Amino acid sequence: MYYITKIFLFILLVINFAFSLSNYNSGKVVDENNDGIPVVYIHDLNKDIWNITDSEGNYYLNSSFQNGDTLEFVHIGYHSKKVILNDENQRSIISLTPKTLQLSEVTYTKNIDRAANNNEVQIVKSEYSSNSETKNFIRKLPGITIKSYGGSAGISSISIDGGTSTHTKILVNGFDLTNVQNGQMDISQLPASFIKSIHYITYDINKYGSGSIDGVVDFKPWTNSNSVTLSYGSFGHFSGNTKLNFYYKNTSADILIGYKKDEGNYSYSWKDNNYERKNSDFEQKYFSGRVNAILTKRVYGKIFLLRTEQNRGVAGQKWSPNLIARRKDDLFTSAFTLGWNSKNGHGKFDLIYRNSDDDYSNPNINVNSFFENITTEGKLDQNYNFTKKIKLLGNLSLRNEVLKMNKINSHERILLKNTISILYKPMKIIKIKPTVNYEFSPDEFEKVSYSFGTTIFPKQKILESISLHYANLYRFPSFNDMYWEPGGNSELRTEKTDVFNCSSKFKLSKFTEMDINLFYKNSNDLIQWMPQQSYWQPENIAKTIRYGYKILFDWNYKPLNMIGKFHYEHLISKNRVEGNYYNKSLRYAPKNIASFNIQWQPEKAYVNLQIDYTDEQISLYSYPNDVILKPYLIINSSFGYSLDIFKRSIIAVVSVENILNKEYETIHGYPEPSRSYKLTLTYNFKKRSKKL
Repeated sequence: MYYITKIFLFILLVINFAFSLSNYNSGKVVDENNDGIPVVYIHDLNKDIWNITDSEGNYYLNSSFQNGDTLEFVHIGYHSKKVILNDENQRSIISLTPKTLQLSEVTYTKNIDRAANNNEVQIVKSEYSSNSETKNFIRKLPGITIKSYGGSAGISSISIDGGTSTHTKILVNGFDLTNVQNGQMDISQLPASFIKSIHYITYDINKYGSGSIDGVVDFKPWTNSNSVTLSYGSFGHFSGNTKLNFYYKNTSADILIGYKKDEGNYSYSWKDNNYERKNSDFEQKYFSGRVNAILTKRVYGKIFLLRTEQNRGVAGQKWSPNLIARRKDDLFTSAFTLGWNSKNGHGKFDLIYRNSDDDYSNPNINVNSFFENITTEGKLDQNYNFTKKIKLLGNLSLRNEVLKMNKINSHERILLKNTISILYKPMKIIKIKPTVNYEFSPDEFEKVSYSFGTTIFPKQKILESISLHYANLYRFPSFNDMYWEPGGNSELRTEKTDVFNCSSKFKLSKFTEMDINLFYKNSNDLIQWMPQQSYWQPENIAKTIRYGYKILFDWNYKPLNMIGKFHYEHLISKNRVEGNYYNKSLRYAPKNIASFNIQWQPEKAYVNLQIDYTDEQISLYSYPNDVILKPYLIINSSFGYSLDIFKRSIIAVVSVENILNKEYETIHGYPEPSRSYKLTLTYNFKKRSKKL
């Protein structure tokens, strides 16, 4: 602890001299149909410095961009737009139009609290919640459940619409971080302070390939922060991190260094007796860095690095505790991006490397296993504008996947994927998009998938848009499915799912927006592990049907600086495998999920309340009665205050999780923590933002 404290004090002194502070601005640049425009150059005409929007049109302006500066938004094929920065343009949206109208200098205040695209839900952390637990943040997304093996030490994964975790594609900063061994991503490897926002893409996801059946969740990293954060809490919690931002002309760099330690022992009950869950400690060290550079007016480059190291206890099930099992896992990913902008479109090339180690030991059963996952991928994206009404969207990737088992055996495969989409806009109020995707692995798999979608933008005050979409999606078997010893099955086929979506956006009032999504998913050839003589083996025998609806409300009352979010999902799921469990609800597929969140930021204070409800779930089919996880209602709250000292701010946040002290499980046999408290202190080398 003494060593860690010295490091933070040293960094604090260094950045105190290195940085001055002012507000930063963020937002999104869109076209006339509210689609994000990537590679828009943002030129500060006062200081002659540049910035650029990302692949979705989002931008984040460094503190070098100050109030009163005139910015020019430039993209080939669109009229440039000049904007004067002021205190009202936090989190704003900029609309560029094709070269048909003459535009003048303007200021802007339009809000961007929700995503502009019909198929995307976006949630963003405020500066008061930058260190909030990732699991609580994810629960703000509709239709998503988290499966955790208990506490911060438990491996955690995401499921959507009652599906398996292998059907959710996890991205970090737009890069695929799927573990090739099991087809999942352990989100406990992502530090809370690393995440700034989450983008949940519900459909039109064919280009993401295998494993994106239920949707894509993209974790976006922090931006433009110079701060030191320390946190103390229940169950022996301590964490600290430092965020640094450097900026020189057309190049910016961000660095994040952090540490987290949870002793993790908490109480639980079983069969009317109380116990303490031991060997659930969790230690995490992490580093991340990003460099963005504008090389010319048409070319930019990016570098991204993330490394996390975890050392955790494996406490076992509550009726079979384990006091000595341990797991050490590391995650490292790096990516280089070279992007360009031309008269007829834009493109980029990504080179991505991912490496993860998993070292598990359990002396009780004499097990000591080691797995190493290595993924290398080159990816080319190119968008070409044929005419004002027709765009061609192309994606080509070559991916190499390697699994090394106990440093002796290894397996390897190559995946080639090509996706082509045509975006056709016959008129301003309609958009049509067919997509064809081809993915091929020599001597293993070959799959052609396709989708078709259309979006209508009726010129009505309430109904903003309505979208209809169909896709047939798939997942290739993981290395565990094919090569686990004993039981792997190298003859497995590709899992297949037909997905139908209908989505609508409504503007109910000046402050309230609503989304409604209807969905239907029919899955076949799903992989299910079945008992053999002395082991289990996977087979393509499972079939499922899932359908339901989601409702989302976004409320933003600017006069009081208050925002609210509510989502509800009703899900019907059916097991279609002939036998005793035919037409039963799927395992871990709750019929009802709801979440309510409200944030209020009066002046220098902050109040946050989050209520999450998950219905009962079948965890195990059994006779005469199935094993059921009870429904649970979890309430979390936090209170913060910002104190300005010498034009800099110190933010104190007190948070309480599981206020009602409910006992609950997300995986049968693995209890979650009871009520806990946390105090978080953040020293910002910038003025406090005035908006949520």
